[in-house]
Amino acid sequence: MVDGAARALNLVDSLQARGQVSEYHLLHAARGRFLQQLGRPLEAREAYRSALCFATLEPERRLLKARIASIGGLPAGD
Repeated sequence: MVDGAARALNLVDSLQARGQVSEYHLLHAARGRFLQQLGRPLEAREAYRSALCFATLEPERRLLKARIASIGGLPAGD
């Protein structure tokens, strides 16, 4: 990330605004990571929860649950 987390978050948000990838779990996971790096834990947790809703592979779901737990919240549905 040459330009930093804030620039990356802006790019991810612009992709999400287009609507074509709004259900892509990795978009939400990346958004959560950038928000976490920017010190915005509540928004990061919600982004990870969104990613969890769309993720289907168990290893990815475990990683997302761990990220949510590291922020201090239970994953959606648990």
